[in-house]
Amino acid sequence: MESSPLTILQAKRWNVWTKRRNKKEASFLWSLWHKTLVVNAWRAKVNHNIQVNCPSCEHGTLETIMHRFWQCLQTRTPWEQAFSFLYSFKSPIDSSLTWRPLSLEQCMFNKKLPSKFRKFNLLWSLVKSVTLWSIWLERNDLSFNGAIWHDNKLKKVMWDGFLDYGRLEWQHTL
Repeated sequence: MESSPLTILQAKRWNVWTKRRNKKEASFLWSLWHKTLVVNAWRAKVNHNIQVNCPSCEHGTLETIMHRFWQCLQTRTPWEQAFSFLYSFKSPIDSSLTWRPLSLEQCMFNKKLPSKFRKFNLLWSLVKSVTLWSIWLERNDLSFNGAIWHDNKLKKVMWDGFLDYGRLEWQHTL
């Protein structure tokens, strides 16, 4: 029997309650870990007037956590932005290292990067957290305000997140 990504998630130990994470991020990641983020599939169980479909997809796909953060076409742009950001830190010396897209488990479930990229683990943790949070903000703005984010707004929100969390990490080095 093949394990689903959520089963893999349950089997892995992922400590979101570290001193370095702010409470909002830790709560969000904890909710993602425990599958308690309130996406439309869950909201419709509580309020039958809520549409179960993804607000971004035009073909009526059920909005689950997996769909919202990985499968939805709307999530391709933030993940591509994240990979682009991570790739920009690759030095010319590393030109022999091939970068292939990261897996679902590496993007959402804290699976470690391949050994040749271990020096990027801390950076990837930052980038991944900002990406997941940006996807969630974009989803909520669309769901509750009807606001559609263009690529420039998404990039700005993500970049601001990188800078904010980068500043926090820098303060820990002082």
